[in-house]
Order: sequence, then C-alpha cells, then structure tokens
Amino acid sequence: MKQPKPEAQLVSIPTDICIVPLSKLAYSRPEAAYAIGISLRSLDRMLKAGLIGSRRIGRRRIIPVESLRLALQREDLGTPVAA
Repeated sequence: MKQPKPEAQLVSIPTDICIVPLSKLAYSRPEAAYAIGISLRSLDRMLKAGLIGSRRIGRRRIIPVESLRLALQREDLGTPVAA
C-alpha cells in the first residue's frame, strides 16, 4: 500500500541572520580556464609546465583558486610554453 507523500513544511528564517554564499576554493579544469579567460588547452599546457598548481582527488583534477591567483601574478606567465 502506498504511503502518502509528506507535505512540504515552511521554515521561517530569522531576518537578522546574514546568509553568505560559500565561495569555491577550487575549480574544475573547464571552470578554471573560463575563470582566467584562456582555453582549456592553454590551461592544460600551463598545468603540464608547472605554471599552475593542481590537486588530484580520485580521478578528478582540481585547481585551487590561490594557485590561479599566484599564476596570474607571475612575471613569466606570458612566455610561451613548449607543447
């Protein structure tokens, strides 16, 4: 016998609490490329050359936001990376 679905309950949120969205600490490869305005292929070259640091979690590679910031501050960032 099917049980009835419970009704949605309304929850009141106090108005004196400020809700701040959680900022991302790391991006996926496509998100990181988009965030700094380069192609995914360029990002992959920079990762391979060690110009941008990344971490692996399981099979997924993530790029910490701080790593992108540091890479953008590098003086040699504009030099070509050998493919």
